[in-house]
Amino acid sequence: MNEHLASIPTTQSNTEKATDHTSIASAVTRLVEILSPLAAEERDRAILAMMSIFGQTAPDSRPVRAASLVHNAISPKASAWLRRNNVTLGELENIFSIDESGVAIIASAMPGRGKREQTVQAYLMCGLCAFLSSGEPQFSDEAARKLCEDFGCLDRANHTKIYGQFGNRITGSRETAWKLTTPGLIGSAEVVKALQ
Repeated sequence: MNEHLASIPTTQSNTEKATDHTSIASAVTRLVEILSPLAAEERDRAILAMMSIFGQTAPDSRPVRAASLVHNAISPKASAWLRRNNVTLGELENIFSIDESGVAIIASAMPGRGKREQTVQAYLMCGLCAFLSSGEPQFSDEAARKLCEDFGCLDRANHTKIYGQFGNRITGSRETAWKLTTPGLIGSAEVVKALQ
């Protein structure tokens, strides 16, 4: 009977398993050393940023403190938008810095094949940023242009031609202000998903 069991192939020996556990323990020890000097909120941000770098979405099982902090920083309308569009706080935090001081975009790029498409996405994210913090998806052209500049998708010579690409997602004007419509808020949820 022992000879029969010995012939069953295994995928990992006990020595290899022990080595894996040792590596994980060593990595955790180093991470604790690095993160210990930081305040709790700073640790949360560092961990979320690290997960984003590795292409992972933050789990929704974060401490209640961090989740309630984020919920208190976003508008009630935005909380309802999260539920309606199946967007998680972890997904939002990969794109936005959300804390008691407000909401800011931290994504490093916009999805899209070209500058035109990326510019439209940037305008949607600018509107979403305003919506998250105030409950109103209204924003200035200056703020959206700055965002496009930061993302490297601002085409100064053709920028005003982009306005025709907004379709029914964004209304208003560069002189007064832009505002996301209901289709624009849905489109911004699609951009959030594309950035994961």
